[in-house]
Amino acid sequence: MIVGVDVGTSVTKAQLITRDGRTTPAHEARSTVYTLPGQRVEQDLEEVLGTVVTVVRAAVADAEGLGADEPVEALA
Repeated sequence: MIVGVDVGTSVTKAQLITRDGRTTPAHEARSTVYTLPGQRVEQDLEEVLGTVVTVVRAAVADAEGLGADEPVEALA
């Protein structure tokens, strides 16, 4: 299985695909974007990492519903 992850500015998404082409629903989690004086923006990277863990775990859990018992071989 391959898990595709898209870490955007405000949303992290993940979806899993099996060797035979079946996919899980896309999962997403929001990240906080902090606006600072001078039109600067920042993110808490620990929070962003947490969103990655959350959506990947959800996608892998959904793979069980597909009857997929193969290991995750790649994270892209």
